[in-house]
Amino acid sequence: MAPKKGDGASSSPQHETFTRSLWAFRSAGRLDSERSRGTDLDKTADSTKDDEQARAIAWRETDMATHFANVVNVQGTREQVDLFFGTNRTWNVTDVSQVVVDLSNRIILTPLAAKRLLSVLGGVLAEYETRHGRLDLEA
Repeated sequence: MAPKKGDGASSSPQHETFTRSLWAFRSAGRLDSERSRGTDLDKTADSTKDDEQARAIAWRETDMATHFANVVNVQGTREQVDLFFGTNRTWNVTDVSQVVVDLSNRIILTPLAAKRLLSVLGGVLAEYETRHGRLDLEA
């Protein structure tokens, strides 16, 4: 469900794509968990549709900050997954002995939230590659 204008949310196509991917993931997650318990999938699918229609997301941007990052690092423990974001300040790595990265943000997630993020990002990147071509990590 896309955010509505006037509620402080952006309604750009990219934002709507992410939102649709998030709802698709939540629905798929519910169906998978119901399938593992042996629940009637037709009943679950109907209740999932009803739940999605009844729920609305209010995207509030009043306290949001936007940061650019071209470097990301990840570390984790049993209890959490830490994402570190920063900006590489070294433009010509062949001329220096040390690469300088200014870290700007650390996001701490539960392992379950990290797995949800993995699923949503995978869907968004698959759609990106369908529209714009394959991303090459070795480039």
